Amino acid sequence: ANQEFFNTFYKNICTELDVEKNINVETPDGVTIGKRSYKEIDYYFIQNFTNETVSITLPYKLINILNDEVFEYELNLEPYDSYICTKWLKLEEL
Repeated sequence: ANQEFFNTFYKNICTELDVEKNINVETPDGVTIGKRSYKEIDYYFIQNFTNETVSITLPYKLINILNDEVFEYELNLEPYDSYICTKWLKLEEL
């Protein structure tokens, strides 16, 4: 099947059913952002399912929970890259 067909198909379904994005950003085709929550903390699973390097602009800072790397409003994903992140919080916000 044609990937472009599926991209359009799923975007139309999400628009028609008013499905909210997990993070309100535009993602390139082949990039997904899943979300799971635990004890009032949201965890974002950001995955690039393409063989191209892509970049997404973020509405706020995220921190990679695996190595504490902070992404300041932009995240670059290498081919088939993935990150597990949460919102970056200042100590006084905790």
